[in-house]
Amino acid sequence: MSQPSGPGDPVLHLRRVRKSFRSSGSGGSARRVVAAEDVDLVLRRGEAVALVGESGSGKSTLARIVLRLERPDAGELLVDGVDMLRREPRGASLEYRRRVQMVFQDPFGSLNPVHDVAHHLVRPLLRHRRATRADAPKQALELLRTVGLEPAEEFIHRRPYELSGGQRQRVAIARALAVEPDVLVADEPTSMLDVSIRLDILGLFDRLKRERQLALLLITHDLASARYLADRVLVLFQGRIVEDGATHDVIERPAHPYTRALLAAIADQEASPHPLVAPKLSPAVLSEGCPFRSRCADAMEICAHSDPAPRAHEGRRLRCHLYPAAAPAGVA
Repeated sequence: MSQPSGPGDPVLHLRRVRKSFRSSGSGGSARRVVAAEDVDLVLRRGEAVALVGESGSGKSTLARIVLRLERPDAGELLVDGVDMLRREPRGASLEYRRRVQMVFQDPFGSLNPVHDVAHHLVRPLLRHRRATRADAPKQALELLRTVGLEPAEEFIHRRPYELSGGQRQRVAIARALAVEPDVLVADEPTSMLDVSIRLDILGLFDRLKRERQLALLLITHDLASARYLADRVLVLFQGRIVEDGATHDVIERPAHPYTRALLAAIADQEASPHPLVAPKLSPAVLSEGCPFRSRCADAMEICAHSDPAPRAHEGRRLRCHLYPAAAPAGVA
């Protein structure tokens, strides 16, 4: 790979990414399910990006593409400007796995209950040659201190079932940090934790992002978590990024009808000063036009036959015919 970029520079870029799956319907019929459609997603060093949307919107598919667990049908995956899909056509290299790490939703399921904490931390240190066998135990203790598990000596030989949910998630974060990644993908990292400790874990991510200049991709359906941690919010609907902008702008002044519907659905109405009404849900699968139109109170005639392309509006990127398309939007 090329020389890593500096603070604030793009480290990973999904460009014009498309991904679809064939789904079997009733009577043996099949239909195409779009998981990603013309997606542009940039992750910068020291920046947290929240990818939000309801279940089935494509969040996990995009995460799997970033992690090289899925290959897109089309598009590019650039790391420091190099298309890794072309450079490594047979799959991700060990170096790519080092640079792009994952923190899973379930902190118990992601840790092997047979092994103690030391095993979970020493193994990646040795596998990725980040420490010698002599130094690895000392570095494992330091990783525990980094994620707030102190005194580290009391945790290093415990097994996952001897830890609380929050402690297990801290171990999982320490394991991801062991290989000194550039990108950290966090998939609903607090959804299975007690409410009382969710803020602590989000605070840990925020500190690590700043101290280590990590590019952090937060996958979540919870706009409250996104508001706390993310610098930018990308709103995903049926595989399309329909709104992309600074977190404060997107949450305080939502522009896309779908973003307004998401905000209306959360309990914390302080997220937006506007009175929001969620559109009526429709299970219909639309083959053309804007896929949100059956749920949109602002739908127009053009929405029935034209899927809007991204366009710039007031410092953010939108896919909606409510806004002029005279100037194509760049990537935020």
